[in-house]
Amino acid sequence: MDEVADPILLAWNLDAREHYASLVKLAANFIMQRGPTTVQERWEEIGGYVPHSIAAQVAGLIAAADMAEKVGDGASAKAWRAQVDEWAGQIEKWAFTTTGPLAGGSYFLRTTPDGQPDTVSEITIANGGGKHRVQDVVDVSALELVRLGVRPAGAASILATLPAIDASLQTTSTLGTAWHRYTFDAYGEPASGPLKCPNGKGHLWPLFAGERGNYYVAAGKLDSARARLSALRRFANPGLMLSEQVWEDRGLGTGSATPRAWTHAEYILLERSIQAGKVLDMPSVVAGRYAR
Repeated sequence: MDEVADPILLAWNLDAREHYASLVKLAANFIMQRGPTTVQERWEEIGGYVPHSIAAQVAGLIAAADMAEKVGDGASAKAWRAQVDEWAGQIEKWAFTTTGPLAGGSYFLRTTPDGQPDTVSEITIANGGGKHRVQDVVDVSALELVRLGVRPAGAASILATLPAIDASLQTTSTLGTAWHRYTFDAYGEPASGPLKCPNGKGHLWPLFAGERGNYYVAAGKLDSARARLSALRRFANPGLMLSEQVWEDRGLGTGSATPRAWTHAEYILLERSIQAGKVLDMPSVVAGRYAR
């Protein structure tokens, strides 16, 4: 569902009103009909009530409503905002546990199958990661709630989630600090040598140094953002290419996709966001409604 919302956000950023009827309105109505759950989250592995996916849908509908007003479709704008305000107010109810075993016990989960974050249930981790209680699994992607303007950087639920993410997913290699995708991730080589993905072991993703850096920009902590930018630079190989994953000890690229265009884009965005003093891909129309 985030991939349904993203084209709306692109159209909004470009003020591409000529695509309102053929793209934006159709995608927004699809989100209204199918959301706020998703069949697949950003890793294309699991569904349910996923914080980052809900954030994308909320942001997409608010951006669509703004475009609808500009082209004279006030009825759609009103309907979308009414629905999305309800969703935005329930994200913690659907995906924020207060009875978890990690950090302080309260944090956003990777997903909940039924929108009951304090009910004991299990999810299956892809690539041979096994079955685990939903309360045991966190994902760095919860910070997309801030990135997309759905929650302020200082929201209590975000501040409570950061320690759980860092305790479970953060590792500092010789080249710098980075994060795993989510708890029990198994997508990656089991060890150096011939590739044996999947059914291996997930490793650190340089991408998340950039995503955390942009979180720090949103929080007004530019020195911390610069530190993450510096780490991201160090993860580049001698050809200045950034890989999808790096080894936990050395910080050197694994046999994963290299160059990873997504990671390079995040590097550029973080560099520019630090210069501007704000996250440049945070939709202002969303942040103005929910994060300020």
